[in-house]
Amino acid sequence: MRYILGLSFLLLSACSFKPEPNRWQYKASTAFEAYKHDRLEQKTLLAKNDYQRALFHAKQSADFETLASIYLGKCALDRALEVYNGCKEYTQIGDLVNIKRLENYFYMLQKEWEKVDPDSIDARYEPFVKAMQKRDYSAANNALKHLKDPVSKLLALSLLKEHATLSTLYDTLDLLSFYGYKAGVVVVLRKLLQKEKDKTKKAVLERKLRLLRE
Repeated sequence: MRYILGLSFLLLSACSFKPEPNRWQYKASTAFEAYKHDRLEQKTLLAKNDYQRALFHAKQSADFETLASIYLGKCALDRALEVYNGCKEYTQIGDLVNIKRLENYFYMLQKEWEKVDPDSIDARYEPFVKAMQKRDYSAANNALKHLKDPVSKLLALSLLKEHATLSTLYDTLDLLSFYGYKAGVVVVLRKLLQKEKDKTKKAVLERKLRLLRE
Protein backbone atom coordinates (compact mmCIF):
# COMPACT_ATOMS: atom_id res chain seq x y z
CA MET A 1 0.00 0.00 0.00
CA ARG A 2 2.84 2.37 0.88
CA TYR A 3 4.50 1.57 -2.45
CA ILE A 4 1.31 2.41 -4.36
CA LEU A 5 0.89 5.67 -2.46
CA GLY A 6 4.53 6.57 -3.05
CA LEU A 7 4.23 5.85 -6.77
CA SER A 8 1.04 7.89 -6.99
CA PHE A 9 2.80 10.81 -5.30
CA LEU A 10 5.67 10.66 -7.79
CA LEU A 11 3.30 10.57 -10.75
CA LEU A 12 1.33 13.53 -9.41
CA SER A 13 4.56 15.41 -8.76
CA ALA A 14 5.68 14.78 -12.34
CA CYS A 15 2.39 16.06 -13.68
CA SER A 16 2.70 19.26 -11.67
CA PHE A 17 6.32 19.96 -12.72
CA LYS A 18 6.72 23.43 -14.21
CA PRO A 19 9.79 24.10 -16.39
CA GLU A 20 11.52 27.46 -16.26
CA PRO A 21 9.74 29.64 -18.87
CA ASN A 22 12.89 31.25 -20.31
CA ARG A 23 15.20 28.26 -20.09
CA TRP A 24 15.61 28.36 -23.88
CA GLN A 25 17.07 31.87 -23.68
CA TYR A 26 19.63 30.83 -21.10
CA LYS A 27 20.68 27.81 -23.17
CA ALA A 28 20.93 29.91 -26.35
CA SER A 29 23.05 32.52 -24.59
CA THR A 30 25.34 29.93 -22.99
CA ALA A 31 25.86 28.13 -26.31
CA PHE A 32 26.66 31.40 -28.08
CA GLU A 33 29.23 32.38 -25.44
CA ALA A 34 30.89 29.00 -25.97
CA TYR A 35 30.82 29.64 -29.72
CA LYS A 36 32.66 32.96 -29.32
CA HIS A 37 35.41 31.49 -27.17
CA ASP A 38 35.88 28.38 -29.32
CA ARG A 39 35.98 30.36 -32.54
CA LEU A 40 38.53 32.80 -31.15
CA GLU A 41 40.62 29.88 -29.95
CA GLN A 42 40.35 28.39 -33.48
CA LYS A 43 38.46 25.32 -32.31
CA THR A 44 36.52 25.26 -35.56
CA LEU A 45 34.42 22.11 -35.14
CA LEU A 46 33.45 22.94 -31.58
CA ALA A 47 32.54 26.50 -32.59
CA LYS A 48 30.33 25.25 -35.40
CA ASN A 49 28.51 22.91 -33.01
CA ASP A 50 28.13 25.67 -30.41
CA TYR A 51 26.59 28.01 -32.96
CA GLN A 52 24.10 25.41 -34.15
CA ARG A 53 23.07 24.74 -30.54
CA ALA A 54 22.62 28.47 -29.96
CA LEU A 55 20.37 28.74 -33.02
CA PHE A 56 18.40 25.62 -32.03
CA HIS A 57 17.52 27.06 -28.63
CA ALA A 58 16.90 30.59 -29.95
CA LYS A 59 14.40 29.19 -32.46
CA GLN A 60 12.23 27.64 -29.75
CA SER A 61 10.22 30.85 -29.48
CA ALA A 62 8.42 33.38 -31.65
CA ASP A 63 10.24 36.07 -29.67
CA PHE A 64 13.10 36.72 -32.07
CA GLU A 65 15.14 39.12 -29.91
CA THR A 66 17.50 36.36 -28.79
CA LEU A 67 17.87 35.03 -32.33
CA ALA A 68 18.54 38.53 -33.67
CA SER A 69 21.13 39.10 -30.94
CA ILE A 70 22.90 35.86 -31.90
CA TYR A 71 22.92 36.81 -35.57
CA LEU A 72 24.35 40.23 -34.72
CA GLY A 73 26.87 38.69 -32.34
CA LYS A 74 28.14 36.39 -35.07
CA CYS A 75 28.22 39.32 -37.49
CA ALA A 76 30.29 41.32 -35.00
CA LEU A 77 32.75 38.45 -34.65
CA ASP A 78 32.95 38.16 -38.44
CA ARG A 79 33.72 41.87 -38.62
CA ALA A 80 36.33 41.59 -35.86
CA LEU A 81 38.05 38.68 -37.63
CA GLU A 82 37.98 40.42 -41.02
CA VAL A 83 35.44 38.09 -42.67
CA TYR A 84 32.50 40.50 -42.68
CA ASN A 85 29.51 39.52 -44.85
CA GLY A 86 27.14 42.43 -44.22
CA CYS A 87 25.08 40.82 -41.43
CA LYS A 88 22.91 38.95 -43.95
CA GLU A 89 21.29 36.69 -41.35
CA TYR A 90 20.24 39.62 -39.18
CA THR A 91 18.84 41.65 -42.07
CA GLN A 92 16.47 38.79 -42.89
CA ILE A 93 14.69 39.11 -39.52
CA GLY A 94 15.53 42.64 -38.39
CA ASP A 95 12.07 43.95 -39.26
CA LEU A 96 10.50 41.29 -37.03
CA VAL A 97 12.38 42.55 -33.98
CA ASN A 98 12.47 46.35 -34.21
CA ILE A 99 14.60 46.90 -31.09
CA LYS A 100 16.50 50.17 -31.04
CA ARG A 101 19.52 48.76 -29.22
CA LEU A 102 20.02 46.04 -31.82
CA GLU A 103 19.29 48.38 -34.70
CA ASN A 104 21.97 50.82 -33.57
CA TYR A 105 24.47 48.02 -33.05
CA PHE A 106 23.77 46.94 -36.63
CA TYR A 107 24.44 50.48 -37.88
CA MET A 108 27.73 50.48 -35.99
CA LEU A 109 28.78 47.20 -37.61
CA GLN A 110 27.86 48.68 -40.99
CA LYS A 111 29.95 51.76 -40.16
CA GLU A 112 26.91 53.93 -40.85
CA TRP A 113 28.00 56.34 -38.14
CA GLU A 114 25.48 59.05 -39.01
CA LYS A 115 22.63 56.63 -38.19
CA VAL A 116 23.98 55.47 -34.82
CA ASP A 117 22.37 56.94 -31.72
CA PRO A 118 25.18 56.76 -29.10
CA ASP A 119 22.62 56.83 -26.29
CA SER A 120 20.93 53.68 -27.63
CA ILE A 121 24.01 51.50 -27.85
CA ASP A 122 25.97 49.50 -25.29
CA ALA A 123 27.60 52.07 -22.98
CA ARG A 124 31.06 50.58 -23.48
CA TYR A 125 31.03 51.68 -27.14
CA GLU A 126 29.60 55.16 -26.60
CA PRO A 127 32.92 57.12 -26.44
CA PHE A 128 34.25 55.20 -29.45
CA VAL A 129 31.11 55.81 -31.52
CA LYS A 130 31.03 59.53 -30.71
CA ALA A 131 34.69 59.85 -31.72
CA MET A 132 34.09 58.02 -35.01
CA GLN A 133 31.08 60.22 -35.76
CA LYS A 134 33.34 63.25 -35.43
CA ARG A 135 36.16 61.51 -37.33
CA ASP A 136 38.31 62.22 -34.30
CA TYR A 137 40.61 59.21 -34.71
CA SER A 138 42.88 60.21 -31.85
CA ALA A 139 39.90 60.09 -29.46
CA ALA A 140 38.74 56.85 -31.09
CA ASN A 141 42.11 55.22 -30.42
CA ASN A 142 41.97 56.41 -26.83
CA ALA A 143 38.43 55.06 -26.40
CA LEU A 144 39.48 51.72 -27.87
CA LYS A 145 42.34 51.41 -25.38
CA HIS A 146 39.85 51.75 -22.52
CA LEU A 147 37.83 48.75 -23.71
CA LYS A 148 38.58 45.82 -21.40
CA ASP A 149 36.65 43.08 -23.18
CA PRO A 150 38.91 41.43 -25.83
CA VAL A 151 36.13 40.84 -28.34
CA SER A 152 34.85 44.43 -28.07
CA LYS A 153 38.40 45.68 -28.44
CA LEU A 154 39.04 43.59 -31.54
CA LEU A 155 35.72 44.70 -33.04
CA ALA A 156 36.47 48.38 -32.47
CA LEU A 157 39.90 47.86 -34.01
CA SER A 158 38.33 46.43 -37.17
CA LEU A 159 36.00 49.45 -37.37
CA LEU A 160 38.89 51.87 -36.89
CA LYS A 161 40.85 50.12 -39.67
CA GLU A 162 43.84 52.10 -40.99
CA HIS A 163 43.35 54.82 -38.39
CA ALA A 164 44.51 52.50 -35.59
CA THR A 165 47.88 53.56 -34.19
CA LEU A 166 50.77 51.20 -33.50
CA SER A 167 50.21 51.73 -29.79
CA THR A 168 46.56 50.68 -30.13
CA LEU A 169 47.51 47.62 -32.17
CA TYR A 170 50.13 46.43 -29.68
CA ASP A 171 47.74 47.07 -26.80
CA THR A 172 45.07 44.93 -28.48
CA LEU A 173 47.61 42.21 -29.28
CA ASP A 174 48.63 42.01 -25.62
CA LEU A 175 45.03 41.58 -24.44
CA LEU A 176 44.14 38.94 -27.03
CA SER A 177 47.37 37.07 -26.27
CA PHE A 178 46.53 37.12 -22.56
CA TYR A 179 43.20 35.40 -23.31
CA GLY A 180 44.75 32.98 -25.79
CA TYR A 181 42.46 34.10 -28.61
CA LYS A 182 44.66 32.89 -31.45
CA ALA A 183 42.29 33.87 -34.27
CA GLY A 184 42.31 37.48 -33.07
CA VAL A 185 46.06 37.45 -32.45
CA VAL A 186 46.68 36.44 -36.08
CA VAL A 187 44.44 39.27 -37.34
CA VAL A 188 46.27 41.88 -35.26
CA LEU A 189 49.70 40.55 -36.22
CA ARG A 190 48.76 41.00 -39.88
CA LYS A 191 47.68 44.58 -39.21
CA LEU A 192 50.92 45.28 -37.34
CA LEU A 193 52.98 43.97 -40.24
CA GLN A 194 51.31 46.52 -42.50
CA LYS A 195 51.81 49.37 -40.04
CA GLU A 196 55.18 48.68 -38.41
CA LYS A 197 58.14 50.46 -40.04
CA ASP A 198 60.88 49.30 -37.69
CA LYS A 199 62.63 46.45 -39.55
CA THR A 200 63.74 44.64 -36.39
CA LYS A 201 60.26 44.69 -34.87
CA LYS A 202 58.73 43.71 -38.19
CA ALA A 203 61.01 40.67 -38.42
CA VAL A 204 59.88 39.58 -34.94
CA LEU A 205 56.23 39.98 -35.94
CA GLU A 206 56.80 37.90 -39.08
CA ARG A 207 58.40 35.10 -37.04
CA LYS A 208 55.54 35.09 -34.55
CA LEU A 209 52.94 34.94 -37.30
CA ARG A 210 54.80 32.15 -39.07
CA LEU A 211 55.04 30.08 -35.88
CA LEU A 212 51.34 30.52 -35.14
CA ARG A 213 50.47 29.26 -38.61
CA GLU A 214 52.56 26.10 -38.29
